[in-house]
Amino acid sequence: MKIICLTAVHQRREITGIFYQGFADQRVRALKEGIDLSLQVVASDTEDIELANFFGHTPAEAPNLPLGAKHNTGLKHALVQDFDYLMQLGSDDFLCDSFWQDKHVKQALEQRVPIFGFNNLLVMHATERKMKHSNFLRPFGAARFIHRSLLDSAVHCKPVRWKHSYTGKTHQRGKGFTELLPMKLIKPAMHEVLNDVTTVQLWDTNKNAGLDYSSENRLIWVHGMSKARCRVLPGKDMVMDVKTGSNIHSYDKLPGIELSPFQYDMTCEGFSFVRTIEDAYRGRGGRNRHC
Repeated sequence: MKIICLTAVHQRREITGIFYQGFADQRVRALKEGIDLSLQVVASDTEDIELANFFGHTPAEAPNLPLGAKHNTGLKHALVQDFDYLMQLGSDDFLCDSFWQDKHVKQALEQRVPIFGFNNLLVMHATERKMKHSNFLRPFGAARFIHRSLLDSAVHCKPVRWKHSYTGKTHQRGKGFTELLPMKLIKPAMHEVLNDVTTVQLWDTNKNAGLDYSSENRLIWVHGMSKARCRVLPGKDMVMDVKTGSNIHSYDKLPGIELSPFQYDMTCEGFSFVRTIEDAYRGRGGRNRHC
């Protein structure tokens, strides 16, 4: 089993360096489970490229904005490699130490589930001793897995609206406009292959937010909801997002239930990198070491 992790980086080099260290550790853990884990970085400036090279990665290069186009550039470089699954992780996202031993993750990989991920997330405040559980209605991009078969047939085409639904009926919305009834999305919609086969588009090229939803919606348009709807795994405390103060979504803006000091300490036991983050962002005094 080969898995490529796609990660876009931009500045925030302290947390990115810790991410690279954590990824190296996860690669060893995955290998013990028979998984060949590699990283495809996409970077935007010279210092980010140099940092990736220092940790042994060869990044793709793209402007930081728009983020959708940047992700597509990274995916284009990943697709020339051999892999079974594409996994997404941000440069401030971390997996728990037992991630690859989790029975639900192992089962999804063994069953070749087309797309799966999680809808509960641990959020850690880097500069303060704070952490919360956040739950979402739909799976998020961190640690979302997409099978290669979905990507090969979706990234080189564009969905098109057509006149008749599968029952032969049409749905009018304004003069001269027809579209598929929403319930018909359980089956694949028509799409056309782009003439330029070098074009790779999974994320909306002009977007800087809502990328998780736009990419999943594209897969659903091409493959249908029954195949491309992301399966939510029941695992808890599997993925942590670290907020350093320069994120798109800040710690305070994310909903969630705050952990008590005891819960904080117990949760840290499952993430070996937390001490490194505490040292980097809160100083090396013993007062700040809790786990």
